[in-house]
Amino acid sequence: MFPRKTLGGRIVIENEDLNELNVDFFLGGYKGYLALQSFHKYFGKFASSYFLCSTPGEQFDILDATRSFNLKDKLQYGQHLSRDRIAICVGWRKLILEDYLRVIVFHDSLLPKLRGWNPLVTALERGEKEIGVSVIYGESDIDSGPIIFQKALTITYPSTLQRALLQLRDVYDQAALYLSRFDSLADLPCVLQDHSLATYSLWRDDHDFVIDWSKSNVWIQNFINSRSWPYQGASTHWNGLLLRVLSVEIYEKEIVFENRSPGKIFGFENGHPIIVCGIGMVIITDLRKEDGSSFSITKLRSRLV
Repeated sequence: MFPRKTLGGRIVIENEDLNELNVDFFLGGYKGYLALQSFHKYFGKFASSYFLCSTPGEQFDILDATRSFNLKDKLQYGQHLSRDRIAICVGWRKLILEDYLRVIVFHDSLLPKLRGWNPLVTALERGEKEIGVSVIYGESDIDSGPIIFQKALTITYPSTLQRALLQLRDVYDQAALYLSRFDSLADLPCVLQDHSLATYSLWRDDHDFVIDWSKSNVWIQNFINSRSWPYQGASTHWNGLLLRVLSVEIYEKEIVFENRSPGKIFGFENGHPIIVCGIGMVIITDLRKEDGSSFSITKLRSRLV
């Protein structure tokens, strides 16, 4: 176990070895943890410090997960000369107030597409055929900085959020290796984004986790998978009870309804409820209560809303 220090809600962990690169890492949540594995491998001797924080809504604790790295904590926050350092951020949701020489951001989209919040969740929800990572210089306008490194990956569906993040881990690794080959990270080769092609992904709250059963069964499956672990899961209500739908399968039989009513339970398969969607139906294969305990629906004449 490594010593830890809580500073303003953040955990600061530091390596002993420093050199002229002086890199500080700001890492949040599960994807920050995945990226840390590559940063520790390629930047271990360069790293000045690691700032870690958990992501609200995630069922993953980056602080506990990083115990195996045996990093040493000795940083006095606010006393370092940040203007002589580079900051690298992955999954970090807080403002960085220090005056860094450069801030480098790992963003989970193929910029300029999907600037903003939770771009990977948006891509999975939309069924995008490609996902990817863009490494950029941070600027005042959101995710608008020059691109240092970018790579796309093909994704097949259905895909959970964790599966997609594990695919992106390989890109984090390639990007970290690429950056580690430079003597300075302040003036890396980069290309400007075409701002006329920019699209954005908005921040999400609890309302954005509610399933719209009027959508198609394929859309609903992607929606649920995009909000699966490390998140709590997509939500719905049954008889006034808030439930989390963690996984569904497409119901393959063709049924023609003269009075289609999305959200109604059509029947059961192997004990799992079959739910009518705007187009097609799905079988809920993993249903939980808000506390995470398993839940079963046995009443036919009821609906999810």
